[in-house]
Amino acid sequence: MINEFLVEGARAVEAILSSELEVQCVLIDASKPELGKIKFLAEKRGIEIRQRRAADLKKFFSTQGQGASRTHPGISAIVKKPEPQPLKNVFENASRVLVFDKISDPGNAGSLLRTAYLFGWDAVVTTKGSCDLYGHKAVRASAGAIGLIPWITGGVAKEILGYAREMDFQVFVGEPSDSKAAEFPSQKELENSKVMLVMGNEAHGPASTWPGSREIAISTKNGPIDSLSVAHSGAILLHLLRKL
Repeated sequence: MINEFLVEGARAVEAILSSELEVQCVLIDASKPELGKIKFLAEKRGIEIRQRRAADLKKFFSTQGQGASRTHPGISAIVKKPEPQPLKNVFENASRVLVFDKISDPGNAGSLLRTAYLFGWDAVVTTKGSCDLYGHKAVRASAGAIGLIPWITGGVAKEILGYAREMDFQVFVGEPSDSKAAEFPSQKELENSKVMLVMGNEAHGPASTWPGSREIAISTKNGPIDSLSVAHSGAILLHLLRKL
């Protein structure tokens, strides 16, 4: 499945069937009833629905590296990976871009992808060294958003920042601590502006340098827990910097 990836669960499959991605087939546990809306969406697009015994589905997902002990969710889709678009196109067609700067945890990455879509962001870009968004944990955490928000992987900070500057984006970098962060932008500053938000590694923050950017952070209570997870802090910043 080099050119394909798996989407699991009824809601995620429904989202993927509503996307523009090429769905190869939908797999359904024969012991469970077909879900009406998913069946309708699949048939509308001419996508094959395959009913299989639970044991066969378990074997199939085991061969895809999901682990022999995993329980199949009852419904899944095999989806073709789209051709990557040029990085420049991302910025030409967007006003809100989220950047993953070596985010390593796939669960956090998938959650941020989902949040970016829900808050109306236009695209996601990942730097080299970030986790694979087609991995099982990232796809599952995205809840289908992996097919609904454009994203491109493998960029380098200098190139990403260059296109952001060329297209007049304000660049903000999320910091794990508020000790050196600048004052948060006002709503007036965000009106009619393009915004790029960089979120970094869970433990160390951004791995790259982003000259000319504004560092922003979320003030938290002092104590033994020193920071929010990147998924939680990213969700707050994505909401505050969303399109007004």
